[in-house]
Amino acid sequence: MASLALTFLFLFSSLFIPVIINKHEELAKIKLGLPIKFLVQDQSQYDPPLPRQTYLGSAAENPIGILWPQFVTSFVIVFVLMCGILTIFIKLFIIVK
Repeated sequence: MASLALTFLFLFSSLFIPVIINKHEELAKIKLGLPIKFLVQDQSQYDPPLPRQTYLGSAAENPIGILWPQFVTSFVIVFVLMCGILTIFIKLFIIVK
């Protein structure tokens, strides 16, 4: 259960990591998320000076879309890693009698 919660927390948190935009065309499809980018947001309504760091904006102002195959792949990768990390943590730090 902890692995599942940590996986969702990691995936949600990864959406707030800034990405660098070098061309105005990139504003139409900003890809966010880790380890594989799984969310696309359209921020083409803005005309910022470039290059620029941007991050997840309001969904009400900037349409978003989820790339489901990439999301599932990211979820599986992070979930397996979390299970492995928690298993190692339990074996190293919790004494089982």
